[in-house]
Amino acid sequence: MSDVAKAADVSKTTVSLVLNHVAEARIPDATRAHVFRTARELGYVSLPSTLNRDGERQTLHGLLINEISAAYPINLLDDLQTAAEARGAELILQMTGGSPEREREALMRFRDFGVSSVIYAMSFRAEVTPTIELDMFRHVFVNCRREDGRGTAVVTSGHRGGHAATRHLLEAGATRIAAITGDPWQVETRERQEGFTAALAEAGHAPFAVEAGAWSYGHAREIALAWLGSDTRPDAIFCHNDFMARGAVSAIQAAGLSCPGDILVAGYDDREVSAWPAPTLTTVTLPFTEMAERALECLSADGEIAEETHIVAGELIVRESTSR
Repeated sequence: MSDVAKAADVSKTTVSLVLNHVAEARIPDATRAHVFRTARELGYVSLPSTLNRDGERQTLHGLLINEISAAYPINLLDDLQTAAEARGAELILQMTGGSPEREREALMRFRDFGVSSVIYAMSFRAEVTPTIELDMFRHVFVNCRREDGRGTAVVTSGHRGGHAATRHLLEAGATRIAAITGDPWQVETRERQEGFTAALAEAGHAPFAVEAGAWSYGHAREIALAWLGSDTRPDAIFCHNDFMARGAVSAIQAAGLSCPGDILVAGYDDREVSAWPAPTLTTVTLPFTEMAERALECLSADGEIAEETHIVAGELIVRESTSR
C-alpha cells in the first residue's frame, strides 16, 4: 500500500480505506477513482492476498474499528499501518459501526482472507464486549478493553495525563484551578478528571469549579465566560481537549484578560489547534505511535499473547498558555 499511496499522493490510510471498500469513509469519489486507477497501474488488486508482489508469503492483520469520523482514529490507523509495514505485514480494515452483526461478518471475511490476527480498536476509549468469532484469531485490543477483563489491551492513561497537566498548573503558581470536562459517560473523561482531582488533593487543594463541556469549543467558551463574570474567578483552567481549551482562551480574551498573564489554560490531545498562536496551548499528547508499536509487538511475539493491559502514557507539552 505504500507504493500506491506514494504514486497517488495520498495517505496509506486513504489507500487502505479505498481498496478495502469502506463505504462509510468520507473520501471524495474522485479520490477513490484515482486510487483505484493507480492501484491497477501498479498491478495491485483490491482483494488482499497472502502473497506480496515478490511472491513471498505475507502476514495479514485484520483491523476492526467501530468508526472513522474524526482525526483521532485516522491518526491511530496511520500509526498501525506504519507499524505493520515495518514488520513486513499488511492491514485489512473493516468498520463495524458498533453493530455486533457487522462485526461478526467482518471477522468471517478476515477468516476468508487468511488473516492471522486481529487488532480490535475503538475511535474512543471504551469497554467492549466482542462477538465470540474474535476468539478464532490471535488478537489485541487497542484504545479499549474487554468488559470482563480478559485479553490483551493497549491503552493510554487519561489519569496520568490529567495529573501531569494539573501538577504543571500548580507548579506554575495556580491555586484556583477549574476543569472543563468531556462527556461524563466516557472512560477518558473519568480518567482525566480523576488525575486532575488527585493532583489537586496531593497539593491540598479542591477543584475551583467543574463543568462538562461536551468536547465543544462553544460550550467551553460559555462556561469560562460565566466563571469570569463571577466575583472570584479561576487562575487556571484545565480542559479535557484542545478545542475546549481554545474556547476558554477566547472567553478570557473576550473578558479583557490575558492568557497566560491572568489565567493559565492547559488542553489535551495535542491537536493541530494547540499549535495555533496567541497563545500556543500547553497540552498532553495521545501516544498513538507508541500504542501501535506495542500492539504489533504483541501480535508478532511467539507463543500465546499474555493477557495483560499495556498502559502507554502521553507526554506533557508545555507552550505559551501556561508560560509567564
